[in-house]
Amino acid sequence: MPIYILTELEKAYDEKSADGIEYALLLGFIFQLFSAKYVGILCRLLGEDWHFKHEDIVLILQDLKSIDSVGALYNAVFLKLEYLNYDESYSLARKCIHALGTIDSDLAQIKFTG
Repeated sequence: MPIYILTELEKAYDEKSADGIEYALLLGFIFQLFSAKYVGILCRLLGEDWHFKHEDIVLILQDLKSIDSVGALYNAVFLKLEYLNYDESYSLARKCIHALGTIDSDLAQIKFTG
């Protein structure tokens, strides 16, 4: 099952399928399948503007605490996503900053503190 979810995320990324991302993430959450092997695809997805699952991806990356996600999380702080234009509390940016704070590395702390 973990390989299936990873394959579906890659396929959804290639096809720019927002529904595919949503379904694959849902299955991953239900069966608690996310591991370090998902970091690469999740980081790529975090930088894309054609889906609506950015906050869910940040939460997964926060749980995984991978140094490899630091750059993607930092860049996502500054994303201007049309579907979040209503959000004056900058929820996505705050979640990214919090996720960076949970990654125990000098690089994450440098990004986190500016």
